Amino acid sequence: MSGLPRAPVERLLKEATGKRVSRTATEQMAVVLEEMIAEVAKDASVFCKHAGRKTITYDDIVLATKGKKK
Repeated sequence: MSGLPRAPVERLLKEATGKRVSRTATEQMAVVLEEMIAEVAKDASVFCKHAGRKTITYDDIVLATKGKKK
C-alpha cells in the first residue's frame, strides 16, 4: 500500500473522471503519484543545489515539471 492516504486520491480520480473508482485503481494511482512526486522532488533538489540553496522553492518545482506534461 502507498503512503498517500487513499481518500484524497480516490476523490481526485472521481473529480477528474466523473466515474466510480475501484479500490485497486485508487491504490495503483497512489503508487504512481508517489513515483511521480519522488521524481519531481529529485529533479527540484538538483535545481536547488545548483542555485546554492538548501530549500526547494516553488520555482524549483516548476522547473522540475517542465517538459514532463503531455
